[in-house]
Amino acid sequence: IINVTTDEARTAANEVDDNTEEKENEWTDAAESALYAFYRLMKSGRVAENTYCTVPYYTYLDPVFSALDAWQHEEAIVEAALGCIVATCNDLDKNGEMLTESDINDLEEHINKCDIIAVIVTKIMPKFTTESSIQEQACLALEALAKSTYSVNTELIELFKHYINNGLIQKQLILARDERITNERNKA
Repeated sequence: IINVTTDEARTAANEVDDNTEEKENEWTDAAESALYAFYRLMKSGRVAENTYCTVPYYTYLDPVFSALDAWQHEEAIVEAALGCIVATCNDLDKNGEMLTESDINDLEEHINKCDIIAVIVTKIMPKFTTESSIQEQACLALEALAKSTYSVNTELIELFKHYINNGLIQKQLILARDERITNERNKA
């Protein structure tokens, strides 16, 4: 659902007519609903019970990454997508024993549809500086990607190295901790 919604929304956003804003709002609502539905499924554990044997978990992240990239200006979608990243990575770890050796090899070589680290660190975090919940979710998403089973992905490893070597991740994490996240308990 998320993949189709994202692709269709990109096409609709490129079409210009009298109803462009109305069309984009419809797609935005659909994307937000799809992401929250997916988030609830991931948190419930029902996805692992029902589909893991046919669909490796890391493939769930592709449409979430694409949705986050496509609607990076929409606060509700950003928050939902970041939550989906955290929930998927956490569930991936919780059900890691279901990964076969072939799944791990595929995950290592998987090509991501977008540079998710750049989307989070150079677009989302600087754009939503006054939204403490988005800052918290962005930090949790970066942590989940770095610590979960997904971190064996060769491309993700290179992206993390690049943004760490450039100091961009550290800068955004420090700004989030020191200036943007208001809840003291969540600053750690």
